[in-house]
Amino acid sequence: MLDYFKSILECNTFGIEINDRLVQYYRGNGHTIIQGDLFEGVKKLNSKSRRFDIIILSSVLEHFKSPAALLSAASSLLSENGRLVVCQSCYTGFLPRYFPFLWYAWLRKEHYFHFNPSSIRYLGFQCDLRLIGCSVNHLEHRPASNKPWFYYPPKILILLISYIGNTLNCGDHLVSVFAVNSKCRD
Repeated sequence: MLDYFKSILECNTFGIEINDRLVQYYRGNGHTIIQGDLFEGVKKLNSKSRRFDIIILSSVLEHFKSPAALLSAASSLLSENGRLVVCQSCYTGFLPRYFPFLWYAWLRKEHYFHFNPSSIRYLGFQCDLRLIGCSVNHLEHRPASNKPWFYYPPKILILLISYIGNTLNCGDHLVSVFAVNSKCRD
C-alpha cells in the first residue's frame, strides 16, 4: 500500500511495522518506517509532534483487545483536516454470512472482533471521530498463481461467491473514512 501511494501521489510515506522483513523491504523502497508495535510507533511519532493528512489502518483493528484505544491513538496523529481510513473485513457480508467456512477472516484465534458498518460507526463515535463515508465491497480473493492445480477450484468458488455478494450490495470488506470532531480537538 505504501508503494502505491508513494508512486501515485508522490508523497512522503510513513509506516509502523513489527515484522523485520517488511521493515527492511519498505525502508529499501524509500519509506520511513518505525519498527515496533502500533502503540510504540504512535508514541514515537507523537513525541516528535508529527501530524499526518491521511492515516490508513488496514486489517489491524480486529487483532487488538481494545480497538478503541488503537483508533484513538492513531487519530491523535491526524493533522487538523486529516482523515483516518479504516479498512476491515465485514462479517455481515454474503460470503461470511452464508459460507463462513470459506471466509478468509474467520480466524477465531487471531481476531478479537469482527466489524460491520454499524459497529465501525459506533467505534468511531466512542473515539470522538466523525464518520465521513463508509462503503462495503469485496476484497479480492484471487488465488495465488504458484499453487498446484487442485488448489484453484475452491479458491475460484470463493471468488465467485464474493463477486455475487458484492453485486447484491453485501460485500465482505468495509472501508470507512473518519475525521476528528472539531469540537473535540485541543
